Amino acid sequence: MLDFLKNMLQLILAPERGWEDVAAEDTAPDVLIRRRLWPFAALAAISVYMQLFYHPDLSWVDLTMHAVVFFVSIFVTLHLAIMIIKTYGGKYIMGGTPNPKKTSTMTAYILGLLCLIELFCNLLPIHLALYYLLPLALVLILWKADKYMSVKENKDFIFMLFGACTVILPAVAIQELFYLIF
Repeated sequence: MLDFLKNMLQLILAPERGWEDVAAEDTAPDVLIRRRLWPFAALAAISVYMQLFYHPDLSWVDLTMHAVVFFVSIFVTLHLAIMIIKTYGGKYIMGGTPNPKKTSTMTAYILGLLCLIELFCNLLPIHLALYYLLPLALVLILWKADKYMSVKENKDFIFMLFGACTVILPAVAIQELFYLIF
């Protein structure tokens, strides 16, 4: 778990170097997802209960719903993003079939960073507008994954948009959709 957090910190501080570290680490994607992403996503989801210390009038039911919706949004987005990138990413952006290992790893790290944002915001006593702006910073981290993902020359901007629409946007949209409905 510490290497996962270390790599995420490196991706935040120096994205290009961070992706080089991720490539050098060479962890199997199923291990990365099962042993690092899911426990971290569960921790981020459970951290919503920290709000009870600041706002004791909040309902346990609402907080539980928030935690479940967050975890489900990460789960659905992971599988949806991997499928879409494997299906369409290679044809239009990467000049061939994308590496399934790198696709899964990149998606896991970006979703791990979304979990880090959720954890950070849940530990604060107030709800900041920063919560809605930090996912935009992930777009820049995703942009620097172009070399890691072997994106064709002059397709890095399209890769950034494609990645943002397949990895970041679905997670945020699923959460907001559930919050609007309930």
